[in-house]
Amino acid sequence: MVLLIFILQFDRSEFHKMKTESFMHHRYDRFIAYAEGLKREYPDQDEIYLGIIEAYRYLNKNDKIIETAEEYLTRRPERAVFFRLISFLTAKRKELVPELTGLYRRLIRDPLFYSWNLYLHYRSARRYE
Repeated sequence: MVLLIFILQFDRSEFHKMKTESFMHHRYDRFIAYAEGLKREYPDQDEIYLGIIEAYRYLNKNDKIIETAEEYLTRRPERAVFFRLISFLTAKRKELVPELTGLYRRLIRDPLFYSWNLYLHYRSARRYE
């Protein structure tokens, strides 16, 4: 019984190994296919969604970034990882920020919660300037 539970758990080290190898060799499509399979098995794993978004960023597929972010935020609207999603957008992709922010606000439906998290994000970002 214990062995069965171990097998069904998400293997972070294997995931990160595959991600690193794929990204080093610029095989982003290979990683996306791998991660999409994992996403079906482990839909609550943040790293899978963030890895897919990062791969789409390297492929310059903004529509796929938004689509994956929407899927993730619909499943997990309470997650502060939203701010990490925005950090994946480079300066030339900042036009996507209002769209993601609007989605996040609609999902949260609580302006105080949103404002507080935005404040915490900016406060922590200022520490690293």
